[in-house]
Amino acid sequence: MSGEDQNTTSHSPDDWPTSALPDGFMAELGRTVATFGWLEDNLKRAIFALTATRPQERITDGMLRDWIRQMNDIADDSLSTLIDQFDAQMRGNPAAGADPQLIKDLRAQKDFRNLICHSAWTEAGDGRFRPDFIDNRGDKYDGTLGVEDFIRMRAEVAKSGESVIAIIAATGVSLPGRTGRSLSSN
Repeated sequence: MSGEDQNTTSHSPDDWPTSALPDGFMAELGRTVATFGWLEDNLKRAIFALTATRPQERITDGMLRDWIRQMNDIADDSLSTLIDQFDAQMRGNPAAGADPQLIKDLRAQKDFRNLICHSAWTEAGDGRFRPDFIDNRGDKYDGTLGVEDFIRMRAEVAKSGESVIAIIAATGVSLPGRTGRSLSSN
C-alpha cells in the first residue's frame, strides 16, 4: 500500500466528517451542546453549595477547584449521575427543598443531550436531520431533528439551569463564576 492509500483523510474537506452538514445546523447543534455544558457546570456548583457546611464563607475559585478534585466522583460524572447527586443533595437540604418537576425535566433533557452528543448525523430533507443513535437500553431514535428543536431545547435547559442557580442562591453559599448570570438575559 502506498502512503497515499494509508492516509484516506488527506484529501477530505477541512471540516470532515461534518462538512456535509449545513453551517447553520452545526452552529445550532454546537450552541445546544454548549448550553448543556453550562448546565453541567451549574449542577456541580449546586452540589457543592448544597454540601457546603459554611454558607457564610466567601468561596474562591481555588476552593471550588480543590473541592472538585476531592469530590472526583462528581467532577467527571455523566449528566445522569450529576442529576442523581443533585436530587439527593436537594432532598437533604431544607433550604433547597425537593423539586420533583425540575428533576423530571433534567432527566428528559439528559436523554436529548445524549442523543445529540452521541449521534452521527445525516440529512433527512426539509431542513431536518436524522441522528443515528442507539441508547444504552438498545433503543434507536427513529425521528428527525431540525434547528427549531435545538432552539426549543436550549430554552428548556436554560430554564432548568436558572432553577438550579436559584437553588444555589437559596443556600446562601457565594460561588465564583457566572452562575448568577441568566442565559436569557443576554
